[in-house]
Amino acid sequence: MNQKIRKEIIQIYNYNISSIQGNMYKKTVWLVILILFIVLSIVFISGTVASLNITRSQSSKEDISETNESIDSQGAVDESSKESMQVDIKDTSQDPTSNSELTDNITLKDILEEPRILVLGDSIGYGLGDENNLGIGNGYKKILEERLSKTVVMNNLSVPGAETKELLNQIQGEEAISLIQNSNFIVISIGGNDLNGLIRSDSVAIDIEYTTMSRQYVIDFTTIIQRIKDINADCHISIIGLYNPYGDTIEQTKIQRLLDFNYITQLVILEYTETTYVPTYDLFKYNLATYLAQDKFHPSGLGYSKIVGLLDQITQQK
Repeated sequence: MNQKIRKEIIQIYNYNISSIQGNMYKKTVWLVILILFIVLSIVFISGTVASLNITRSQSSKEDISETNESIDSQGAVDESSKESMQVDIKDTSQDPTSNSELTDNITLKDILEEPRILVLGDSIGYGLGDENNLGIGNGYKKILEERLSKTVVMNNLSVPGAETKELLNQIQGEEAISLIQNSNFIVISIGGNDLNGLIRSDSVAIDIEYTTMSRQYVIDFTTIIQRIKDINADCHISIIGLYNPYGDTIEQTKIQRLLDFNYITQLVILEYTETTYVPTYDLFKYNLATYLAQDKFHPSGLGYSKIVGLLDQITQQK
């Protein structure tokens, strides 16, 4: 092998070594880049997930905070206010007006076979606006008499304009106590006058006023139901819910307060047996033109008949 060939072989060898080293270097660089890419990707993904969790946590806290503030502003009962809403429950064994001789296992079905109706409350309980002069009391009495084919006793102590505190005072009187003792089906329409002043108010302090009013309403209304049950534990009590006579002419926030008011009324009566709630809000919502009287506030004859029909339907299904 001559000197020239040997040099070419050495050059080829050196070239191949350089090529191999160059390729290895390139592969090493790409491998390092790939590893760095994977590491950075993991870090990025972890950071994104952590950020989302923090955002969700903060969002949840804000939602809870906003909900709590909303509930408090609407007069709902929170833990700190429960004590202020506690109602002293009398020991009926020491109450001379309580019905000490109670019949066991009296059901609504039994009551409706021999109904003795008493209506308490405000102008809607009174029947104001009904051109047929029936209202809730006489309207329900008529339905029952036709069904039972016999006379049904009905008394009405409702007072137009009455608020909850005034009904509470009324049922302390001798006449009311006597009628409660001798009635087995009591219909109550109350609360509308408590709320109506605020619904029509433009006060900037309406939130505070609503909270104060609704808390006092819970105390008074609970006392009314408890007092009636103390006097006559066997009677059935049916509460007529509030409707919105103003339609969409009032702000949505005021409509929501009315709905909240109905809700807390239902919460109270759920604590007692033999009670029913008659929801009138949806009943009237799309029928104000025909269900309201000429004063655009109280039910018309048709409106009362729809309330009575719903009352009858609910009691029949219970």
